Amino acid sequence: MSTMNNSMNLSRDLSLSTASSNNSLSEIKKASLAKVWARPTPFDLELHDKGDHLMITCVRNSVAAWWLGVLRASYQQDQCTDDKRYFKMRPSKGLVLKLDRDDGSLKIKGDNHWEWFTENIQDIMCSGQENVTIVADIFDPIRRHMGMRDVKVFQLLEELPRTGAVQNGIGAIYNLWKALIDKWFSMGAQVTIVTPVIDAERIVDIVLLIVANQRLSFKVKLCVPEKCDGDHSFKRMKTIAREILQNIKSPHQKRRKLLTEAKIDWALKQLEVQHEQFTCKFIGMVKDNRAEVLVTSANFHKRHFYTNCRDTVSHFRLTATEFRIQYLEPLNLEKVTSL
Repeated sequence: MSTMNNSMNLSRDLSLSTASSNNSLSEIKKASLAKVWARPTPFDLELHDKGDHLMITCVRNSVAAWWLGVLRASYQQDQCTDDKRYFKMRPSKGLVLKLDRDDGSLKIKGDNHWEWFTENIQDIMCSGQENVTIVADIFDPIRRHMGMRDVKVFQLLEELPRTGAVQNGIGAIYNLWKALIDKWFSMGAQVTIVTPVIDAERIVDIVLLIVANQRLSFKVKLCVPEKCDGDHSFKRMKTIAREILQNIKSPHQKRRKLLTEAKIDWALKQLEVQHEQFTCKFIGMVKDNRAEVLVTSANFHKRHFYTNCRDTVSHFRLTATEFRIQYLEPLNLEKVTSL
């Protein structure tokens, strides 16, 4: 019910803003889509607003079988008509859903089609998914793009002495940095990333890993100064990161972008940012009563991660309370009063 209530609020906000400028309406629609696409799907879907109707498309026409299962699980069969190519459904008065079996596109047309979409599409995409085989998704392409397909975090940790060591940024520290964040996200942990210097490419890495693990209930906080790359502000780095993300191509089809605008918007909203002044660098996670932390002298920047720059690096396991008191509380990231 909470998902439905959230969507209803979004559509109400949308209707109240109809008299506003087209730009304002576009921003409201973008925010609505970011929440809608927060619901993971087995396929990477694209939404096209055609004015009098919406069109949901996918690069793979095998999505048609998925849509059929989802729609049939959501509505009674007497609301449907079917022929060899088109599957039509009338979920409410004046509204028609039309699925093209040939290309897998779903057309949503009729009275108040946008409001119906924001109110119902999340619940519909959940229906019947237990019986759906995931034919293709976006997650492996992300890790392939990041050079992580053959990176094994346990091997990297085994190669790091318990006392810590001096290692190269490229190939060693950078791979461990990415692999640990990925692993911690996949565990559903609370992840903290702390660095006085970060470039746009590292923000891109974090966003990609957020999307790659979007089915999971992790949390992530980034702690950086307001100026985080020389005289450049974090706001500027975030803008550059968005531009990079918008132009990454899918490894499946080079003409297709790896991430949709809605996925980028959603992922950036998951990244909580806090500005503090400090010089330490670490990433850490809390899961239940246990914690891990990777401490390094390397900045999270291409000057350290793309070169043979040698930096110290150590990995520790500790209790959640120890991590909060010894690492988070001194940076005003969390208040803990006692062990």
